[in-house]
Amino acid sequence: MTLHEAIVEVLEDLGHPLSTRHIADEVNRRRLYQRGDGEPVPSSQISARVRNYPNLFLIENNRIRLVKESVNKKSTDYEKMFTQLADFSRNLGYSVRNLVPAFIFAARISHLNNQPISVDSKLSYIEITHLLNDINISKVFKGSLSSIINEIKNLDENTSQKIIDIINNYDLSIKSVNQDNFGPYFENFIYSFQNPNLAKSQYSSPKVLKILIAKLIDNFDGVVYDPALGLGGFFTAILNELQNKNQLGTANNLELIGQEIDETVRACAIMNLHMHGYFQAEIFGGNSIDEPAIGYNAADLIVSDLPFGNRIFDNQIVSKGRNSSLYGSQKVEVIFLEMIISRLANRGKAIIVIPDGILFSKDTNSKRVRELLVKQDMLEAVISLPAGIKLPFTGVKTSLLIFRNGKNMNHEKVLFINSDSNENKYQGLSKKEFGRETINFDTIQKIYFEFREEENISRVVEKDEIITNDFDLSVQKYVSKAGKIIRNLKIHGENIKQVKETVKKNYRKIVEASTSIPFVRINDLSESVIDCQLAINKLTFNPKQKGILIDNDAILISTRGSKLKPTYFHYKGIPIIVERGIIAFSINDKIIIPEHLIYELYSDLVVEQLKSIRGGGRIIPALFRSDFFELYIRVPDIQEQYRRLLDKKELYLEVKKEEEELLKVEDYIQKLEYNSLSNFKHNFMQKLERVSSGIKVIENYLEDKVYDKTSINWFEPVTKPLNETYHLKIDSLQQVFNRLKLNINDAINSLEIEIRWLEKENRPLNRKVINLYQFFKNEIIPLYIQKGNYKIHLTKDESLSQNFDFKSNVDKALIKDAISNLIVNAEKYGFREQRVEPYNILFEFSKVEEAGQNYVNIIYKNDGAPFPYGFTFKDLIQRGRRAGENSNTGIGGSFINTIIQKHGGIFREFKPNYESQFSPFNIQFEILLPLIIE
Repeated sequence: MTLHEAIVEVLEDLGHPLSTRHIADEVNRRRLYQRGDGEPVPSSQISARVRNYPNLFLIENNRIRLVKESVNKKSTDYEKMFTQLADFSRNLGYSVRNLVPAFIFAARISHLNNQPISVDSKLSYIEITHLLNDINISKVFKGSLSSIINEIKNLDENTSQKIIDIINNYDLSIKSVNQDNFGPYFENFIYSFQNPNLAKSQYSSPKVLKILIAKLIDNFDGVVYDPALGLGGFFTAILNELQNKNQLGTANNLELIGQEIDETVRACAIMNLHMHGYFQAEIFGGNSIDEPAIGYNAADLIVSDLPFGNRIFDNQIVSKGRNSSLYGSQKVEVIFLEMIISRLANRGKAIIVIPDGILFSKDTNSKRVRELLVKQDMLEAVISLPAGIKLPFTGVKTSLLIFRNGKNMNHEKVLFINSDSNENKYQGLSKKEFGRETINFDTIQKIYFEFREEENISRVVEKDEIITNDFDLSVQKYVSKAGKIIRNLKIHGENIKQVKETVKKNYRKIVEASTSIPFVRINDLSESVIDCQLAINKLTFNPKQKGILIDNDAILISTRGSKLKPTYFHYKGIPIIVERGIIAFSINDKIIIPEHLIYELYSDLVVEQLKSIRGGGRIIPALFRSDFFELYIRVPDIQEQYRRLLDKKELYLEVKKEEEELLKVEDYIQKLEYNSLSNFKHNFMQKLERVSSGIKVIENYLEDKVYDKTSINWFEPVTKPLNETYHLKIDSLQQVFNRLKLNINDAINSLEIEIRWLEKENRPLNRKVINLYQFFKNEIIPLYIQKGNYKIHLTKDESLSQNFDFKSNVDKALIKDAISNLIVNAEKYGFREQRVEPYNILFEFSKVEEAGQNYVNIIYKNDGAPFPYGFTFKDLIQRGRRAGENSNTGIGGSFINTIIQKHGGIFREFKPNYESQFSPFNIQFEILLPLIIE
């Protein structure tokens, strides 16, 4: 894939303009393009490539957008038209560019009737304006095109005519291009040439979201209402879904009613629907929360992406909407929900995009709406959407709320679905860690309509459990691993509290830093569960930065990065000031002791909760203060806390001791490596001395022959015995030559190995992301298929999916060298004895997690001879050690170990967790290489 193709794929997937930085991050994260030097693609390269392809990309307000959307790959006239219009309009201001879709719309309308206005089938500026005026006064548009027409009248006529001339070059009749193809192009063009108001996220929902909602509709019949229509994306998605099902004819059974408060946006929505071939929709203006376009109990289906935060409603409009709401909420999204509930017909269904805050907010009115949906048994499902799905406009986490006015099945039950894969943890329901990914629509659709549970993906929850949880509807509470842990703990009588229930004082007051008060940065916080006290003696002063003053015992928490770094500050008369990225609070020591809280914050229970709340689509993980205090922890009585603390300390001390022992071993090996050159010099000189000694013996023998004038005899002793009475065995000339040959070959071999080692050890890694299993299967194993008296077998963990990607970022040449070394060593030293059945080499692939890191786990086994007596794995990876009288030095094992470590991996002896006297494998190693999960 070329770089510009990768940029197109990112922009098509995300569906919105993006900065060069955002595009570069996506291209690198998805690994769509590989530079020759292996380095990540910088934003500057994105910018340069975009400027080289003006026919594909537009640059507006420092953001990149597509000129067109790839509906199909065939080059068509209308595709060229959109491209030419984009090129011409690139340098026009928003006020002009906003008019281009209106010109296209008017031309298309004239051609749909096969009656272009002018005799020569060419539209003029005057004809376009007359046609738009006629359209504007129609019952459909009701004057919503007035502002656009006025802008056209004020536009330079020459510019207008140039736009029209481009359009006139193309046949826009239905015979040339039907609505199924033209509509999606036109819709993308509206997004591409929208005015600044249209660029706001509330007018344009992500494409993946529109597709998902359309797939969750079970009845394409009756009144469909969208109270916050925007550009009509949900309606066009419904029409596309009907087309995909070959049921487009049933669209006549739909009565599409939309409402949009912005008149220009409303006009664009009508044009959009018309260009998709749907002319029956009624699109109203006005404020839907104050004056909905439909009456009570009138809608069979309501779909909407609720506006939230600071939309265009002013205080007066919101105030009027509040007076008509059920509970007097001041939140726009809550008012919308109340209005939607009141407009649903009997058996009517709503699929609504909401900010996650509504699902768990303690706000009285938000809770009352949840209570209404649950108690009246209206709520069918809650689907958590991927974090950042509405980027780049907002990183607010959102979900789908699906409810019905009178359920006909699954009474008093609610289905919770997590569509966010969380780094593919939930079987890949979405392709990326965050952002606007392609959701696995078919899987979610199947789970929803079958109303079934899947481990870590979906769960059916009884109404009573939701009531017990105070009507909390967050999906993570019911579906996530953390939620499952909490439920099991409660079942077993564990006392579970939120962190906020243990807090005595929350420090938030900002003060000026001082040269006399130590300043605490996030980097100063502890990363050890054992040594968790703040190191006061290592702090510095920062008078130029503001912070929070702490003058009492406190717990300090990092809100940035992937770790909480809980640290205990014990106040001894000297206060501290902490930077604003640190949460500081004191605890109620009658409820919890500091050490127990810190141990809990390192527990799996908290780690799993953090996975679901950190980030919000951010590049650097972040934690909101409110989210931290909502975390659940175990809080037994004080006496039990001390008992558990003692047990945990003993356990952690044992682990720490093992880690220290491991560090000692690593340090020992490292020292051996540092001394390897001097050891090589010593060993090599010994080899040369043996060679020199052999040459000297031969020289003396030849001198004797010259002196005695006798012939050379290959089998006679090279020296005469000093005393004939002692029958000493003296080597023959042949034996001396053979020994000399061996010593010379040994010296050359050692020198070649050392040179090879230095070359491999010091060259930089040429990394590439590959599937290791396929690499072994296609590029390593075939090299040895026809060699030797052995077979090589390749297996993988059957519990993993058939298509599981064992991806790792490695230097292929070095990994091939390392694995080849294993195979060749087995062939040379392990498979010496002849036997009827061939020997076996086995590579077993699986996935493991150690210390929070996922690895590709490769277990190597062979059924040849074991290590020589007294030779251990430690000897194998130590440079310069021999594995027996007839072998070379242990450079092979040391070489493999170094390669794996350079890749951030582990090479170690494999010890099965069971003893089996029947195991045929005498040699077993384990290779761990970092796994890349997408």
